[in-house]
Amino acid sequence: PLRSPSFAGQAPTPSSSPTPVAVKASTLIPQKVTSYVPFSGSFSTTNTDWTDVPGTSAYVDLKNNYNESAYVTFEASLKANPGSTAHARLFDSTHGFGVLGSEVNTASTSSTLVSSGKLNLWSGNNLYKVQIKSLNSFNVTFDSGRMKLVY
Repeated sequence: PLRSPSFAGQAPTPSSSPTPVAVKASTLIPQKVTSYVPFSGSFSTTNTDWTDVPGTSAYVDLKNNYNESAYVTFEASLKANPGSTAHARLFDSTHGFGVLGSEVNTASTSSTLVSSGKLNLWSGNNLYKVQIKSLNSFNVTFDSGRMKLVY
């Protein structure tokens, strides 16, 4: 036969409602981590074709270095001479094409941060670099930029 546990001669008092247990939200939903791959060094051009920004290359492998749900956006601080527009994008040097959706631009004459939406990168350890161009041969400047990785 089963016996009830002894509580120093007292029977346990039944509770009319369960006692609530506090659970932190962070234990229920995994928090995302944000990292950056910085691209620094000011560079200007009047070229209307995509031009590599020196010193802005980095290898990124989302799946193997981060996780399956990782995503990337591209941010750049750009400025243009009056009457022009500065364009910047990420270029996938491994595969030889501009990253779809990464192009950002501004017509501002003061350095302005512009951001892309979420980007789809090819799997594997690929080399990315920043490229810029001018709309109409007026001077445009890339002041800095970064890849924002969220995982």
